[in-house]
Amino acid sequence: MLRRNICLPNTTFISHQGDWPMPAGKTAIITGSTSGIGLAIASSLAAKGADVVLNSFSDSDADREAASKLAKAHGVKAIYVQADMSKPEDCRRLV
Repeated sequence: MLRRNICLPNTTFISHQGDWPMPAGKTAIITGSTSGIGLAIASSLAAKGADVVLNSFSDSDADREAASKLAKAHGVKAIYVQADMSKPEDCRRLV
């Protein structure tokens, strides 16, 4: 079974096996989330009613479009914030 770890911006740490425990009305920051597994996680959280912050180190129209598509598809708030996780100042700006 796949183990999933989620760190929420309010400093709550969730480690859970199985179905996502994310209640509606919370906001999740998902790094590396404009494609692949990160985008799938963001989509899953948005489908459960969580607002999402997408992130990658690039800054393209496609990155912002990914957030827009999630917001429209799931009726949640979804934004894109460019930040390089190897740079402490970018990490602080993301949160």
